[in-house]
Amino acid sequence: MADPLVLTFAEIGFLLRARPPSLASLAGELRLPEADPATAAAGLASLAARGLCEPVDGELVPAASVQAVHAALCGADRVTRMLGWEGGRPVLAHLVTGPHLDVGLFPVGLGRFSVSPLDRATPLGDQAARFLDRHLAGARGSAVLVRTTTARRTASLAVAVDEHGAWFLSDSLTGDARTDPSSRDLAVARLAELVGR
Repeated sequence: MADPLVLTFAEIGFLLRARPPSLASLAGELRLPEADPATAAAGLASLAARGLCEPVDGELVPAASVQAVHAALCGADRVTRMLGWEGGRPVLAHLVTGPHLDVGLFPVGLGRFSVSPLDRATPLGDQAARFLDRHLAGARGSAVLVRTTTARRTASLAVAVDEHGAWFLSDSLTGDARTDPSSRDLAVARLAELVGR
């Protein structure tokens, strides 16, 4: 799975219906519609039509790249959603991580995700920090929202830079709704704690 692979909601729905994920909230975190039998059938038909499934011994078997995505989704124990802005346009990333495989899912139009492997040698906190830097470094009047969900909890973090370049942080784990003055280093450290294993 070296190159990004684009999968539709129906295709991912088929995969999750064929073998449900360990993290029960995964489909909801990805904002996927419910994969009823008709949607799952459409997903399988789409995979076959695009050459991402092949007949083997009378059954359709997903290609190796699709099987890798399926394994990552089914084995996931955490979903981290990150939202930033580029030129007033929202940029959303879903980092789906688990004990063996990690993938990033990035919306690319209505009902489709570009799916790429994540570098397991790079801690998730560092990958999230790169997203933060991409959307806030040198920015004025912008924010990044991060939400991470495991089987045990959901937590969120909001980091903003005002029009004067001052950093602010709001953290759901502090137990209050206040926004505190911050810095890039403090925000990155808190982000690493939030998404760390």
